[in-house]
Amino acid sequence: MSILEKHPEADKFSISQAFDYVQKKAFRISVLDKQKRVDGRSYQDLRPISCEVGVLPRAHGSAIFQRGETQALALATLAPIEEAQMIDAYGGGEQSKRFILHYNFPPFSVGETGRTGGASRREIGHGALAERSLEPVVPSENDFRYAIRISSEIMESNGSTSMASVCGGMLALMDAGVPVKTPVAGISVGLVTEHGEDRQLKRYELLTDIIGSGRSFRRHGFQAVRHRCRRHRLPARPETSGHQPQNHGRSHFPRKRSAHENSRDHARQLDKPRPELSKYAPRIETIKINPEKIGALIGPGGKTIKGHRRGDRRRN
Repeated sequence: MSILEKHPEADKFSISQAFDYVQKKAFRISVLDKQKRVDGRSYQDLRPISCEVGVLPRAHGSAIFQRGETQALALATLAPIEEAQMIDAYGGGEQSKRFILHYNFPPFSVGETGRTGGASRREIGHGALAERSLEPVVPSENDFRYAIRISSEIMESNGSTSMASVCGGMLALMDAGVPVKTPVAGISVGLVTEHGEDRQLKRYELLTDIIGSGRSFRRHGFQAVRHRCRRHRLPARPETSGHQPQNHGRSHFPRKRSAHENSRDHARQLDKPRPELSKYAPRIETIKINPEKIGALIGPGGKTIKGHRRGDRRRN
């Protein structure tokens, strides 16, 4: 007998809401009472991590980062600084960007079909989050005269794809030979809470490396340097203590990057940038010219330089 037959006064919406309530309650009982998550992990356990670099031979830098059922394919592309993305800064601010991260979340990554077109609001937000996480370690324009673009293609998703983009993007940058200041990794942290009848917080638990179900039933989140709060009246204690499991998870990634336990070729894993740029990346050379010879280089009225430029255009 179906639920509608047993309870004819109910409708499909109320039944759906009831199931959602039962799921949330079961999730909280598992976490707060049984000290276990729905997938059997403890609070600070990470899902299995695997990574590989140099997966696309003609790309300047490429990497696959997988954590559990979340997988990101990251590609790094270098170009001369003159090809930085121009911005229509009508309201002021910067007019160009030399470092950009694109985040693409196709429907097939979650087993769905759908239209693919322009970036959604979610894709723009997640891409901006991953970009802000990596931008501080990108070498300055004076030290590295290149424009950099990272594309993170989510191939499979079960939570924390933006942080997988941070890890995969970091590997792709190092694979391309970009002299980053220090390696960066990302991990998501969720907070499960229980409130009393007086709406005061009774207890809570922080979960490191949350999955899709945990993302649905949690009430709070820490991602990179962003703090996303979905509940009000939270005391300062959960806010500050959230960094402890985050640091625990963060320290796990450099070890995985330097030696992938399941890799057949340990030499392909990176713990620092490659000593040289990819052979497919454009080369920028700086030559110092004797000031007395500059006139001869330019030619009368710039004739010599302009002639070389026209010759380059004809060859191209």
